[in-house]
Amino acid sequence: MVLIYGGNVKSLEEQVNEYRDRINQRYREILGDRYYQRLQRESERLLVPECFFDSIDELNRISQENLPRETPSKLLFLSDANLKPDDNGRIKKRNVNGSYGFYINDESFTHSGSSQITDKIIASYIHEYNHFVYGVLQRVPLYLARTTMISELSGKPVLLEDLPGIVDSIQYSPMPYQDKKNKIFLALNAYSMNDIWEKSTRILDKLILERIGINVAIPWRGKERKYGGKHLDEINMIIAIPLEGDPHKGLYDREVIRRIIEWEKYLNPVMRNEFVDNFYNSLKELSVRLMPLPELIEKNKREWEKHRKSKVYKREQELKKQLKKRRKK
Repeated sequence: MVLIYGGNVKSLEEQVNEYRDRINQRYREILGDRYYQRLQRESERLLVPECFFDSIDELNRISQENLPRETPSKLLFLSDANLKPDDNGRIKKRNVNGSYGFYINDESFTHSGSSQITDKIIASYIHEYNHFVYGVLQRVPLYLARTTMISELSGKPVLLEDLPGIVDSIQYSPMPYQDKKNKIFLALNAYSMNDIWEKSTRILDKLILERIGINVAIPWRGKERKYGGKHLDEINMIIAIPLEGDPHKGLYDREVIRRIIEWEKYLNPVMRNEFVDNFYNSLKELSVRLMPLPELIEKNKREWEKHRKSKVYKREQELKKQLKKRRKK
């Protein structure tokens, strides 16, 4: 059994129980026995009740954000790692611990794209679960890669779909020329990676949901990619921005899924430079250990307590006290 739901939303619980056997069989058909068995092991290990958040208040407590009630259903990836690259684009950290969580309820479903195609909340869960499927089958989760890129592009959340806006905010910022160029190249790659990942998830959505009578339209499938040129005045460069079309054109659906799972072999940087090449290469070298959310939280607590007892922490606190005294004078 791969499809597990441990939350308390009755409408979703009932639909998962109703469709579980058909959906599990469909995952086996699409993924094949090897990936299906691996997904089954990881689902049973990671999807404990504590990783399902039934309300926006629960989500805000774990994410330490102030998300509005109109927030759509989502998959969360929680990690203890700071993967900020150095000035050359290299991520020095090699080991990452992470956990997955789900935010879904009847209200979040109404704000999700899945509510536009069906009145069944399970469609929204399957979409987020398919992100989870890719995440646990990938050696380095694309979710982690995307999060790392977003963190490097901005200190606050950015909408990757708004590539022109992101590029403009970078080119008109006061940062040095080379830093602007590096971040613009990274933004192009973040957009491309997100587009490929989201559209591959939509393909998997269609393959799964059609088994339970929910049709997922994919109007862009098989269409040629179209691009628009954007001239960057500040750094005297023209970039090509994807406008529409299918990044997976020419590939069968199941080949798309396999390539996304094995993305390190197939996903190459766009508009490459040294910074982006170093970033991708070091990202591919990460060792990611997934664990149930309560285990990650407990691990972080132990490490925090250990840090508080360290000489480094004590020196930091002493320095803060001295600075505070100086400000009062």
